[in-house]
Amino acid sequence: MRVAAAGCPVVFVPDALSYHVHLISYRSAQRQPYHAGRAMVRLAEKFDMPVEAFSGGGTQSTVDRILSLGWRTSPPAMTALGEVLTFGLRASDLTKWRPAQLLAARAVHRLNKVGGITSEKRELTRRRAAGGAGS
Repeated sequence: MRVAAAGCPVVFVPDALSYHVHLISYRSAQRQPYHAGRAMVRLAEKFDMPVEAFSGGGTQSTVDRILSLGWRTSPPAMTALGEVLTFGLRASDLTKWRPAQLLAARAVHRLNKVGGITSEKRELTRRRAAGGAGS
C-alpha cells in the first residue's frame, strides 16, 4: 500500500496464480533459496547496502552463524546436511503432518539461503582481493 501511496504504479491481477511458489520440486526447494541468498549479496553490493537490510538477509542469529561457519568450513558437508533435511521434508510430506512439513521446509530454506549468502560473500571477498570489486 505504501508503494501505491508513493505514486508507483501497481498492477493487481486477481486471476494471477502463484503455483510456482507453492508447487516446486525438492531440488528447487534447495536451489531457489541458495540463489536468492547469492542475489541478496550481489544487490547489497550493487546498491552499497548491508545484506541485513534485505528481508531474510541477516545472518546474525546463533543458528545462522553456525550454518555460515559450516558453509565456510565444509560446503560438501553442508550440502549433505541439506540432502538429509530434504529427505526429512519428503518424509513429512508423506505423513501430511503440517507442523513437521513447515519445520522441515523452513530448515531446508534457511540452510540453503545462508549457504548462498555465505558463498557469495566469500566470492565477493575473492574478487575484491583480486582487484575486480564489482565485476
